[in-house]
Amino acid sequence: MNAKQRWFSVLFLLFALAVPKSHAVIIEGTFKGEVIFFTDVWNRYWGEDILGTPVTGSFWYDTDRAHMNPIEEDWTHYEGGNWMDFTFNIAGRTLRVLDIYPEGYVPADFNWMTVLNRETSEFLDEYEYLHLSHSSLLGNKWEGDFNSRQAHLDFSTSTESFLNGIEIIQEIDWKKADNPNYDAIAYYITNGRKDGIEFSSYTYVGLSELKMGIKKDVSVPEPTTLLLLALGFAAIFWQRNYQNKRKCD
Repeated sequence: MNAKQRWFSVLFLLFALAVPKSHAVIIEGTFKGEVIFFTDVWNRYWGEDILGTPVTGSFWYDTDRAHMNPIEEDWTHYEGGNWMDFTFNIAGRTLRVLDIYPEGYVPADFNWMTVLNRETSEFLDEYEYLHLSHSSLLGNKWEGDFNSRQAHLDFSTSTESFLNGIEIIQEIDWKKADNPNYDAIAYYITNGRKDGIEFSSYTYVGLSELKMGIKKDVSVPEPTTLLLLALGFAAIFWQRNYQNKRKCD
């Protein structure tokens, strides 16, 4: 490769790297609380009294992979997009909606997030409301084994403002002791059938702490940038091969 060709390659790479990049914003959160209500149909899921049990948990969601619904003013994803996940730690168990599933199970995820800032309704005074929901259905409810899982988190108040408007990017650092006018609850619902035996459970957690904020703001090259880089490297590779071939001849 001569000097002219080297300069061309350097200028091309600088141009490709200067192309604007998108930003992937991940929101992550943690919560603490205790079980305030639970059901255990046929006593097949928990098998013990967990009322009052301490609970910790975490969640995350990808703001770029959520889809805005301008009519409902919420963000949804139906196509197994995996843009959100929850983890509950209760009575020695780690519960998740997403998990490693047995062969033959097909996850069908349904996720949504709703943020209402200073809204009013016919039945309620002005209030703020944040709702996160993640669910999946594995298997067929009508035959064989199946497992339906749901995780939800609600945070609301009718007093001071805590939310960043109607935005998917939210940052909250809340403790019940310092802000008693806020209500926060998380709940995990599961029902299914395993080896022909059915089970069902609703577990509600009254939260005492809730934190959420931006995990990272990572620059991700857009597809056009990656394509230009690939073409540039391909051109350099072709030039080298062509020159080597000429030398051999």
